[in-house]
Amino acid sequence: MANQKRNRLLALALALCLALGMLLPAGQVNAEGRSAGILTEVTGQEREQLASLADDTLALEEPTEASPAADTPVRVFIVLSGKSALEQGYAASAMAEATAYTGRLLNRQAAVIESIETQVLKEPLEVRYQFTAVANAISAVVPYGSMEEIATLPGVEQVCPVPVYETCQTELSPMTITTGDMVGSYGTWENGYTGAGMRIAVIDTGLDLDHPSFDPAAYDYALGQEQGSWDLLDQEEIAQVLPRLTIAQDGLTAADLYRNTKVAFGYNYVDGDLGGTDPLRSRQPAQSLREREQRRGRCGAGTEGLRYCD
Repeated sequence: MANQKRNRLLALALALCLALGMLLPAGQVNAEGRSAGILTEVTGQEREQLASLADDTLALEEPTEASPAADTPVRVFIVLSGKSALEQGYAASAMAEATAYTGRLLNRQAAVIESIETQVLKEPLEVRYQFTAVANAISAVVPYGSMEEIATLPGVEQVCPVPVYETCQTELSPMTITTGDMVGSYGTWENGYTGAGMRIAVIDTGLDLDHPSFDPAAYDYALGQEQGSWDLLDQEEIAQVLPRLTIAQDGLTAADLYRNTKVAFGYNYVDGDLGGTDPLRSRQPAQSLREREQRRGRCGAGTEGLRYCD
């Protein structure tokens, strides 16, 4: 920053010197025979040259970043033809009414994704998110060199690279050392309230059961370090409650729904399957999406840490 200011000052001084140099003195003899120095007026052409020279001198060349290599993965926003749900006229507070329309958008997006995979990438597209409410677009990761070709596919309006911002700090350290003090967990643990054996129902967009946080071996080890016996949810208890759940109509058994001691019960009520993926990334037919929306509307919090649909 200091170098840029110094360069600007030097450039301004140079421009002023050049301007003064173009105001050439001319000799004029007065009645007493003495010469009187006067300044000649700068012509229009000279004034334009001076302005151009000053602009060129003051313009500091900004460093430009080289374009990524063609095979460099970049995050892009693929905008598709066709209006989003809001652009179509559906109210933001009544998105459920737009289920059929958003389902058609998802079908079209699925067709574009297939075209990208088969005609451009020759491999599965890494989809990060699919938008239907505010925008009709797909957020994905593609090789930098494939952006222009993707933009030429039918149904694609434009492909925009997503800006990546970096912090000014070069070295970062985790700030979680005070988390226990902030939430009061350290004092709670010291008083004997560890939460061991408690049942927690989580209703969210999905769980990554391969994540270390859901490792049943670690959970079993932690319980082994505690004093006491735990009434953990198991397959037998799930089997007793299962007849009251609508998912029993799909032929699921307690063995299907029981995952491990850490995640004793898991079911994807949005996609209607046992997968643990985020339902927002699903590519399903419109009628299935509508059926799932209706099913999700009938779901409620169940007993024994379960989630049920009546």
